[in-house]
Amino acid sequence: MAVKEVAISVVITTRNRAEKLAVTLSALADQRDIAFDWELIVVDNASTDATAQVLESAAAELPLVVLRYDKPGKCRAQNYALEHVRGTLLTFTDDDVGIDAYWLSSLWRAARGWPDAELFCGPVVARLIGDVPVWLEGKDGQAIIERHCGHYRPREQEGPTDVPALGANMTIRRSALGERRFDENVGPDGTPDYIKGGDTDLNKALMAQGHRCVYVPDAAITHYVHTDQLTLPVLFQGAYRRGRKNAYLYPRTGGVQLAGASLALWIRLAKQWLRYRLSANAAPLKRYEIGMKYHYRRGYLDQMRRRAQA
Repeated sequence: MAVKEVAISVVITTRNRAEKLAVTLSALADQRDIAFDWELIVVDNASTDATAQVLESAAAELPLVVLRYDKPGKCRAQNYALEHVRGTLLTFTDDDVGIDAYWLSSLWRAARGWPDAELFCGPVVARLIGDVPVWLEGKDGQAIIERHCGHYRPREQEGPTDVPALGANMTIRRSALGERRFDENVGPDGTPDYIKGGDTDLNKALMAQGHRCVYVPDAAITHYVHTDQLTLPVLFQGAYRRGRKNAYLYPRTGGVQLAGASLALWIRLAKQWLRYRLSANAAPLKRYEIGMKYHYRRGYLDQMRRRAQA
């Protein structure tokens, strides 16, 4: 029997964030101007908290399909969801966001209004929960918050954009995705030792193939950010993971090699390490600037070393 298509499949993967997931599901249940069939696919990625109960409670208010995938890994869970989607549009978001009431209807209207586009995205607005840390007050601090907390607004009006969508607000025509899937070697995997990446990298790859992306300002997502996500150790960990990602995706070879990378890069890392150690008593913004460069380079070279050993 042929599977009945729907207009939109919304895909969320979740792991042990039951309280945050409940907020997101409540916003999805409040979607308005829905004049089309849609489905919400939630993949429970081996949760051990109250996620199952939250999903059971939401089932009466949503066109919900619950899947269980027990091997931890966001990209693995997303790929598992793709085996079950029925939508002509595939819309990805996170399990800890606020969603505008006209999010889905705006994406559907844009998809019909831009028939030659294959990718769609909307704004992601970072909203801090709690007081702004003292060291992040002011214009420079706000820029850091937006940079690290998923803020996305590439233009004001609806139309094409060359800036790849963020994973929290990313829509792809299923016909454009084809057999391409998320790279399961990157992204959160239930351990602290993972390579950053996944959603946006897929979007970049599709855009590199010539697929057109349209920004839809009315399809808005709010990314809630807690102050504990803005400590220097957490930000430095993110820089390390980004370094690993870029070495994984874009390894630089050539020159005199040492442990999988050029000697020049190791020398640069040593200099950055020294600056980082000497900045221990520097003002937080200066420590941030130096530390981000050092930990990015450390992650890059660590991944190059692992690549050479594989």
